[in-house]
Amino acid sequence: MSEAIAAVLRYGFQEMYLNRIEAIIDPANTSSVQLLENVDFVREGLLREYDLGQNGFDDVFIYSILKRDFK
Repeated sequence: MSEAIAAVLRYGFQEMYLNRIEAIIDPANTSSVQLLENVDFVREGLLREYDLGQNGFDDVFIYSILKRDFK
């Protein structure tokens, strides 16, 4: 899966000229947390009550990677 993410990041940075790519994920989704951290995304913080779920508002993590940090 990390090869697919690397391809998407490469396209975003090289073809779309993005400087920053973000991901917002459920903190309970440990597979996504591990995947993002394995491709050098940085956890910037916790957005409290960001997303409206079935039982009210849920917290989410926000991750990002900058073009200068992409290898």
